[in-house]
Amino acid sequence: LKGMNKKIFFVSDDHYQCSLFANSCKIEYEIYTSSMIKEFIFIAESSVCICAPSTFSWWAAMLKISQKEDVYMPVFFKERFGIESAKINFL
Repeated sequence: LKGMNKKIFFVSDDHYQCSLFANSCKIEYEIYTSSMIKEFIFIAESSVCICAPSTFSWWAAMLKISQKEDVYMPVFFKERFGIESAKINFL
């Protein structure tokens, strides 16, 4: 995140943890808050996605994956679902 030099948008129901994390990385950020469907669409249409260990973020990130620059997700998605894509980076 530190090297991106772009504003980072978080989609989360835990604004406190997002703020703590963003401030520890010293990044410019905004917490995107809307209806659940709008948040899902926001993630799906983002060019770079960093997924939480949740199916909500996984589904949103996988939609339009061919149009994304990069997707970062927990390695357990690979282990559990056998996901493979050149655009996915497992953490």
